[in-house]
Amino acid sequence: MPTQKFLNLNIHKQRIILAAMRDEFLIGPFAEITVSRLANEAGISRASFYTYFDGKEDVFSCMLRAMAEEVREMLEGSFRENRGVFCDSMAQVFLLLTENNAGRTYSMIYKHILDDEGCRPAFTQIEQEYYRKETWRKRGGACFRVLDRSLYPDLDEDGLSCALDMGMTILCKAVTLYFDQCVGLKELEKSVRMQLNILEQGIRAQSPGRKDEK
Repeated sequence: MPTQKFLNLNIHKQRIILAAMRDEFLIGPFAEITVSRLANEAGISRASFYTYFDGKEDVFSCMLRAMAEEVREMLEGSFRENRGVFCDSMAQVFLLLTENNAGRTYSMIYKHILDDEGCRPAFTQIEQEYYRKETWRKRGGACFRVLDRSLYPDLDEDGLSCALDMGMTILCKAVTLYFDQCVGLKELEKSVRMQLNILEQGIRAQSPGRKDEK
């Protein structure tokens, strides 16, 4: 985990340091990244680096957490703009990811993680943390607060959180296909909409606490 000293930095400085990690990660194997290079790229001294992080694994994990937070904010903002309609909100996130550089960056990082065994322990730790600390529930709760409850009267936070995880898996694969130029945007958008509509139907049909009710 980053130290409090890093957390006390202004957001702009934090982003510069995390961007240095992202850039270094994308140009070569994780095993070849050095703290000296990271510090130089971020415009800080090696000594300062160690007042913020224990090592490169620590800053890599911090970068992944920051990305997850960006996605959470994107989701919550989209739900708010689309009046809490699940399918429309998720479809907007897909368009946002394909229209701006963030989606390309996320896609490149995701692919690099799959190909680079050196970063696997740090990534696995973040995955475990995602479920251990119930980050998935917190993300769902943020969207649940702006959900149109009249459309989903029986849906609870856990149900929405699970649907969001499934929806983001759909978007992740589609965004990767788009930036790999395997499929055109119109075709992908149609496929994404179809899959999201199936999820939409599922969560509208949820009725916790009213099992077997006819």
